[in-house]
Amino acid sequence: MPGTPAHSWQAVAAGGTSIGNKGMMIAAKTLALTGMQLIDSPKLVQEARENFIKKRGKDFKYNPMLGDRKPALNYRN
Repeated sequence: MPGTPAHSWQAVAAGGTSIGNKGMMIAAKTLALTGMQLIDSPKLVQEARENFIKKRGKDFKYNPMLGDRKPALNYRN
């Protein structure tokens, strides 16, 4: 439902209802159609990439905010 925060009890309650299913189908169709349009238009993908790089800047460097600390949990042991 519009305005409902994700992962709230309201969103969970609407998930199994007909309005929740209808919203899910609209979202899935929208994503699928967008993907099809992007596959059909490589020029649009290139323009989007160029715009992204222009907005981000050519000298952009990703710096994760983790720092040099150890992970909070060690799942490997």
